[in-house]
Amino acid sequence: MAAGTSSIVLSPLAAPGASQDQPSVIGRVDRTQLAGYGVVLQIYDPMGLQPVVGAKAYYLRIVLHDYSDEKCVEVLKNLRLACAPDSLILIDEMVLRTEDAQTEQTQPGLRMLSYLLAMERDRTQWEDLLSRAGLQLRCIYTYDAETGDSVIAAVSV
Repeated sequence: MAAGTSSIVLSPLAAPGASQDQPSVIGRVDRTQLAGYGVVLQIYDPMGLQPVVGAKAYYLRIVLHDYSDEKCVEVLKNLRLACAPDSLILIDEMVLRTEDAQTEQTQPGLRMLSYLLAMERDRTQWEDLLSRAGLQLRCIYTYDAETGDSVIAAVSV
């Protein structure tokens, strides 16, 4: 994961959730701001197995666009293995329009493709990634139409 990206797990246990990221990011968190909220900080590598099993929801924010399709499928498969039958995977990423995409949407994707072999994706590409990982698209909620920033909800099949 790139610095500043994160995944959040909403646990079925007593704690309401865990915030997971790389050691460099977790180390910068002011724990006093989280006091009383029951948030557990965890170091996590998305290429590995998800340590929290059976959570109600897994939320990944700006994580998958950093990776190639193959790496994204690996991340999603590892996450699916941790899912309970009623778990929801929420992916907060850009969803490109298939027509009339804005410069704000396409330029970052071109830079990522040239540097990292990573990219922004359209709905069809997200559906393909989810399917290859054994997941099914439930819905896409676009909260910023100009940039295409969206939350993609998926479930295990």
